Amino acid sequence: MKLFCFLTSLIFVNVSTDDLMDYQTNIAITNAHIKLASEKIIVGDGFVESGLEQVIKNIIEDDTSYSLGVMNNIIAVPETPHLNDFQESARHQSILREKIEKELDIPVPKVSVVLESDFRRLTLINLGSKRRDLTKEAIINIWNQDVVGSEEQFSSLWICRLIALFMSTKFPLSYVRDIQFDPDTCIIYDGVIYKTYKKIEDEWWIFTGNVNWLKLEKEFVY
Repeated sequence: MKLFCFLTSLIFVNVSTDDLMDYQTNIAITNAHIKLASEKIIVGDGFVESGLEQVIKNIIEDDTSYSLGVMNNIIAVPETPHLNDFQESARHQSILREKIEKELDIPVPKVSVVLESDFRRLTLINLGSKRRDLTKEAIINIWNQDVVGSEEQFSSLWICRLIALFMSTKFPLSYVRDIQFDPDTCIIYDGVIYKTYKKIEDEWWIFTGNVNWLKLEKEFVY
């Protein structure tokens, strides 16, 4: 944790206090909005899911509007500005709030209400952790309820983006920087290590080395 704090501080050296505070505020408001989305229950024909799960699935599907970097920034590691751009990353937070409001009809929480909490004591790292407390649970639910046993309804790109997003929430210090995919294989890269996932007989597995494979569902836990 000390190393992460040190490395994070290096990123912030050239960032103005105003940009940093504006970005923290954006994350805090978006966290509050995401919490409301997670509490909204949607009942459909044969399924029950949270509003947050619906929003995340739609973001994963829209790879044109939401690149892997943007998707990570708004769902997995908001404390790490996309391309080190605080202003652009703040705009991403606003876009996510607009999406939640439009899709779920949940108004954006008032800034004054959000800032009345213990916001002043929150660091970017803590704000990011709070984001993942909500989004990681939603992603695990998506995998268990929508993907396991029914992968044929999702493209390989969709599955690979879901895997990458989950691994970024699970290991935020080594979040996924890039993905490669084909119909039965997903490879993710965290800037240091490549990890390979493969669909074998309708189930996804992760390669653990020495020709050993582990069922991917074992990864989708806290």
